[in-house]
Amino acid sequence: MRIPVDLSGQGLPKWSAGALVVLQGQTTYRPVIGVVDKSGVQQQTFWVTVPGAQTVVISAYSHGAEGTVAATGEAFDGAKGTDLPPWGRCTRFLMIFPGDGGAAHLIRTGQYGPRGVAVAPDGTVWTSGIEALDKPPAGQRATMSAAFAPYLSASVIRHYDAQGKLLGSFLPQSELATPTDPILEGTFLAANEDRVAWYCAASKRYLELTPQGIVLDVQGIEPPVDRHGLVGFALTKGGRVFVSSTGFGSSDGSSGAEALREFHKATKTWTPVGTDSSFYGIFGADGDTLVTWNGRSVVRFMAVSQ
Repeated sequence: MRIPVDLSGQGLPKWSAGALVVLQGQTTYRPVIGVVDKSGVQQQTFWVTVPGAQTVVISAYSHGAEGTVAATGEAFDGAKGTDLPPWGRCTRFLMIFPGDGGAAHLIRTGQYGPRGVAVAPDGTVWTSGIEALDKPPAGQRATMSAAFAPYLSASVIRHYDAQGKLLGSFLPQSELATPTDPILEGTFLAANEDRVAWYCAASKRYLELTPQGIVLDVQGIEPPVDRHGLVGFALTKGGRVFVSSTGFGSSDGSSGAEALREFHKATKTWTPVGTDSSFYGIFGADGDTLVTWNGRSVVRFMAVSQ
């Protein structure tokens, strides 16, 4: 299939629930999220509008089986002041677009900044992110510990219903070696038919969750490449986990460019997966098939042997 949009300067598309989710208009007042089917036809279009915002930055987006689309990000009002960010006051948010075409649900998440999102098959929405002060309290030094101190019990991963009501929270920030790990490069969130997976290269950690809680917690995982080079992630229907990387050296001494690897949970190891010269990365999984691309506008479906 071909992607009917220009990918230059936009976020990488994500494949979820049988469709490709693409982003255009990043850092405008109204970014656009499109849903493209397997024939390459854009079937749905959603405008991410936050009242009062002049600039909206989308951090993640996902598509669900019933057509639900979710996006996370930050919206800035353009206000000026010496104590404000360059784009003004920040509103962190989760936005859920119902699959039936109903009105979008805008959830303002306060100091919690979700950077990952996955729509589960049941229509609920999972996010990952961190909660911290914008600046330390008056009289305190501008340190990371001061910014995170009030939120050590806050959870990294959160579960919402289709309207944005919080259903559950998991992984307290106090368990993180470095509080900012969940928002660094090489962090991914994805859902399959029965669970959600979260991988954080900076924390060297992989989790699997259900609505009842964490069902698998693998720690001490050495990333296959520098975390900056991890650009794609896939969780298959059968529970296999793959990452793609580009541009940065790998732990085994190879270039790491345009590489595909599978993660083995029991041994905490990675094995290379053979690809051809047109491989550039993965957008996700369609059942047990990987969705790959050529770095331009061509998407392919790649079966991976057991």
